[in-house]
Amino acid sequence: MNQELIEQIKKLRAIEPDSAFKANSRNLILSYKMKVVVLGAGAIGSFYGAKLSKLNDVTLIAREKHVKQINKYDLRISGLENNVYRVKAAAKIKKIESNTLVVLTTKVYDSYN
Repeated sequence: MNQELIEQIKKLRAIEPDSAFKANSRNLILSYKMKVVVLGAGAIGSFYGAKLSKLNDVTLIAREKHVKQINKYDLRISGLENNVYRVKAAAKIKKIESNTLVVLTTKVYDSYN
């Protein structure tokens, strides 16, 4: 393991945001929100982004038409569940901060352009 990776792990272990752990009757829940960027927020990416948004700070990167609908009406998931999720959406990435999880959910042929 290289020294830089070891230092990053030490920093992550030292994070204690506002009561980093909250006691629950059955387990401990981490209250630190992870930053997540979902690249290719179509059907699959939007679904995963919606689920991840329950406990994390999620930004969906999608086509302009989809982005406008999400920002105007929130993200609606229907079928086996009928829920509305409030997530951020954008057509382009301005910046990806360090320690951000990037979820790539594009079709193979979309990755060439």
